[in-house]
Amino acid sequence: MGPVLEMILSRLTLIALVLSACSSDKARPAFPLKDMAKAVVQQMIGTSAPAAAPPDAATIAAGRKLLEEAGKPVILMTDPGTGLAGFMGILGENGPVQTWATPEYLTIGLRDGVMISTRGFGADLMSAEAPDLNVLSGGKGEYQRRYSYLDGADQTQVQTYDCSLHNAGAAQLTLLGKSLATRRVTEKCSGKQGVVENQYWFDAGGTLRQSSQMRVPGVGNMQLQQIID
Repeated sequence: MGPVLEMILSRLTLIALVLSACSSDKARPAFPLKDMAKAVVQQMIGTSAPAAAPPDAATIAAGRKLLEEAGKPVILMTDPGTGLAGFMGILGENGPVQTWATPEYLTIGLRDGVMISTRGFGADLMSAEAPDLNVLSGGKGEYQRRYSYLDGADQTQVQTYDCSLHNAGAAQLTLLGKSLATRRVTEKCSGKQGVVENQYWFDAGGTLRQSSQMRVPGVGNMQLQQIID
């Protein structure tokens, strides 16, 4: 099994988060459906695929259709710091902040798509003072960012950066088989600890479709893709 196919097989089991009963009483979802989701994905991919075959367009389209039919928003997260990648669904909301989670309850706090916290990734972003989405979408301006993160020794570190925004022009994205015209905005921040660069891709309606955002320094940016609204 090729690495791309293996990733899709293992990560699409996280569709269980979307399919599971996130009930109206906001009870903690149960995940017995993950085995069923895995079986569905195995059927979808088929057992006769060549050992190193990547998923074809039909397989990717079938995966997207499965997510769309679940009727819940879905984000695809890739985190180079931990080597993790997976689909995430909304676990809860607190005002403008949404908590997105994997079935293993690794979570990301997003305010209109802007990362303000993570939990379960080891060295975590505990909180962040960040611009709102309207400022980022505008692609210009200067401000300060403040990150509070948990390092590998479970010590809280606070870092402050001076940031500026730049419109980087048009960019074509492909999100799980769907092509989309977007506009990319870069956010460049500098401080005593070094330089940070975050990136944001907005569609014609101003929706944040993809982002590359720092979780903690030195591990590479986390990528988030809005697969299903």
